[in-house]
This record gives sequence, structure tokens and C-alpha cells, in this order.
Amino acid sequence: MARPAPDGRGGELQRRILSAAILAPVALLAVHLGGIALAVLMVAAAGALGWEWSRLCGFAPPRPLGVSLIVLLVAMVIAAQVGEAYDASAAVLAIVAAGMATASMVGATASLRWSAVGLLYLGLPCVALLWLRAAGADHVFWVLCVTWAADIGAYFTGRAIGGPRLAPAISPNKTWSGFFGGMAAAAAVGGMFGFSLGSKGWAAAAAAALMVALAAVVGDLAESGLKRRFGAKDAGNLIPGHGGVLDRLDSLLLAAPMAALLLAAGWRWL
Repeated sequence: MARPAPDGRGGELQRRILSAAILAPVALLAVHLGGIALAVLMVAAAGALGWEWSRLCGFAPPRPLGVSLIVLLVAMVIAAQVGEAYDASAAVLAIVAAGMATASMVGATASLRWSAVGLLYLGLPCVALLWLRAAGADHVFWVLCVTWAADIGAYFTGRAIGGPRLAPAISPNKTWSGFFGGMAAAAAVGGMFGFSLGSKGWAAAAAAALMVALAAVVGDLAESGLKRRFGAKDAGNLIPGHGGVLDRLDSLLLAAPMAALLLAAGWRWL
């Protein structure tokens, strides 16, 4: 999620807009094409996320634990892509990952525990996005639009209004006005997206968007808390104006699983 920037940071905002203008069409095209195009994008994203996570937590490659995390994340993406025709594929991968994470928590070192957390925290969103794509490209487009709307709405509302801080101990720049502005933008975009597809459940789409946007906020705060825990400003520096891939996808890391959970539970909004 975006953070309100103080005055004088117009150059950073321009870099953010330029980066988004380049990367967003690539992501949207890959989702539209599906198949190998989406698989390549997801493998690249999983690899970058694994690298940044291991680097942030202190066991970056060539340390074996960092290499293992990246390999496992990429393997999860490939397995989910190969098995996207089977409804149970995402659930099976989730159970396996949860089992591995739980086992590693018992008497594990701190690095191993963070690796296990990373496997779940980064792997499940990748699997969730592929599972949503198997249900139809519109589901992924909807999640992306809702997440982006929440991000943009929070950024500009928080910057314009300011006010009390949302979570000053974790992310001092986020405000309650930005939170509510982001939620309103997400609900509006999510509902209009459903309406544009001829869905009679535009209200259901708006309600689902609120839940996905709330998950996005939690994902953003979680990543901010992680960076504060390890004393890092950004998770990486691959994307000008955005930091790393983890910094750019922090909201989506929980938004995608939330959307997949709603869909798996039988909530139909598109």
C-alpha cells in the first residue's frame, strides 16, 4: 500500500508512476495470455520475492537456506501452473507448505523459522493468483484493480487530509483518512468492475472488494513491520521509486489469498 509522501517528493512520485506505467501493462498482458506467459512472470516474481525475503531476513544466497527458499517457491509456482486444471492443486500445495512450516517451527533456528514463514507468506499468494487465473482472467484483473485502487486511494486521501496515524509504531506515515479513502476507492472500483461485466451482484463485488482491500492493508502493514524488525528501509532496489518487488507486491500478498478464499468458499461476485 502506498504511503503519503511529504511535500517536496514529487520526483519520487514521478518515478513511482513511471515504474507502474511500465510494469502494470506487462503484468496485465501476462494475465490475459495466461499459460507460459503467466508462468514465466510468476516464476520470475517468486524468484525475486525469495531473494529479497532471504536477503532481508539475513540468509541470502549463496547461503543454502536462501537458495532452498527460492527453489521451493519456484517449484510451488511450477507445480501450481502444471496442475491448474485440478481444483485441489492449490489446497494440496497449501497443506504441504503449512506442514513444512509447522514442522520447522519446533526447535528451529531463527533463520529456519523466517524461511518457513517466507515459504507460506510468499508461496501461497503465487499459488492463489494461478488458481484465480484458472477460474478466469477477470478474477485476477479484479483483484489487481481492487488492490491498486486501495493503494492509490489511500495514498492521495492520506496525503490530502492527513490526520491521526493508523499504526504509528509500524508505519508512521499511514493515516486513518488514507485507510478509509483506500477502502472507499476499492469498494467503488470492485463494484463498478462487476457491473461492467454485466454482473447482477455489483453489491457483492463491492463487499468482496472491501474484504480484499482490508487484507491488502494488513499485508502492507505486515511488510512494514518486517522491515522495521530487520532495520531496513526497503526490501530491495529493483524497481525505481518502489524499492523491491516485495515492497511493490506487499498488499497483494494477502489480497490474492483472500480473494481465492472467498471464491473457494462459494462467494461469486463476477
